[in-house]
Amino acid sequence: MQTRTLVLVVVASLSQAGCRLAAPGPIDVAPPEPLAAQVVGVSGEIEFHRDGALDDAPGADPTVLTMAAAVEAAVRNDPGLQQALARWRSARAASEESRFLPNPLISLGLGFAGFTLPDLKVSVGITQEIAAYLQRPRRAAAADDRLRAAAEDALVAALDSVAEVRERYVSIQSIQSQMPVLQARRDILAKLRDFEQLKVDRGEAVRADVTVLEAERASISVDLAEREAELREGRVALARLVGRPSSAAAWSLDAVGGLPAAVGDERAWIATALSRRPEIRALGWELAALGEERALIGTWFWEDSSVGADAEYDEGLALGAGVEFPLRLRDPSSARDAAAAAAEAELRHRITETRRRVIEDVRTAWAAQDSARRTLAVLSTELLPLLERRRAEVETTFRAGESDVVALLLADQALQEVRARRIELEGRAVLARIRLERAAGGSDIAVVAESAPQSASHESHDGGEPR
Repeated sequence: MQTRTLVLVVVASLSQAGCRLAAPGPIDVAPPEPLAAQVVGVSGEIEFHRDGALDDAPGADPTVLTMAAAVEAAVRNDPGLQQALARWRSARAASEESRFLPNPLISLGLGFAGFTLPDLKVSVGITQEIAAYLQRPRRAAAADDRLRAAAEDALVAALDSVAEVRERYVSIQSIQSQMPVLQARRDILAKLRDFEQLKVDRGEAVRADVTVLEAERASISVDLAEREAELREGRVALARLVGRPSSAAAWSLDAVGGLPAAVGDERAWIATALSRRPEIRALGWELAALGEERALIGTWFWEDSSVGADAEYDEGLALGAGVEFPLRLRDPSSARDAAAAAAEAELRHRITETRRRVIEDVRTAWAAQDSARRTLAVLSTELLPLLERRRAEVETTFRAGESDVVALLLADQALQEVRARRIELEGRAVLARIRLERAAGGSDIAVVAESAPQSASHESHDGGEPR
């Protein structure tokens, strides 16, 4: 009986060892939280929360909400980013699991030569899949590549969150800056209407002139009402983005900053975008994973095959080895290879599509900022000085008694209209810069994310075979 017990102990030990053989290298993919924080420019590390957050993040509303505070609050409270971080953890678990072999199978047989205990025959066997040993390195590599792709997806979520909150913040700033100018224009039109009404009362003008001014003033009132609605909508949206959708959103925002720097060379922005966009890198890692899985096709012959050891105790202990494999009636490798090649081809076309959209995004945003800056330069250096000079000249003639107040008010009206247009152009330029930075893969902070595999990036253009 001691020998029988020894056989069972040896088989059980082999079973545990077979499940936890050394994996083909440890996982070397860093968590995305610190990198995401660095890329979007927030201090500290972004924390992953396993439990869902409250509708409104805890804490009191600040009196003043700066752009930096809004960005940090948005990144730390963004449920979309939390979902991406959860998917990364799921991919890491899959990567860890790919390093283990499947559980070996143990068989136990009892035979009786008679009906007495001494005649009992015990046979014990343990088998392990052969293909599992051969496929484990490739499967682990594919799982690691998908883990890297999940980390890139987390960066995409962080960059999207930052770009959205920055755009919303700047839009609110622009609307707030435009409203006083619109109110000034409305006040000027009200004064013009009053003067025209006096002329009508004295019989020096017709009622139609008053009607025109009243219609213009009502039009500006409609514009103001629309801006107020846009402002409320923008503040509600910003409150949601910073994690407090129920907030009164009554914070004061920073004043509109100066114009962003000149856009520089368009080709340089495109080159930067193609190398920095995490969407492209994620697809590169996915293509690399498909290449690893395609290489597994060569091990098809060993699928469902197993190797094992048998031990039998009768009058003594007998040990032996055995191999089991199915009868191969067909070769599935060609069909599998065709399916894998088609999947890789589809992904290569997705990479091409993504790269083209990246180029389009960069060129569109680059052109938008360049156009806004050019228009703003003409307005600021030519049109606005002319209108300011005209207004000063009209005021001089008015004070000399050579013109009436109507001419002065009309000059004021034209000047305020151009000032409103300048504020709008400044907002457009800033928004275009935000979109340009997002199209290029983030803000001016250097992206130090792990580069996509060279083979994957190269294959997306030359159509070569995967590694």
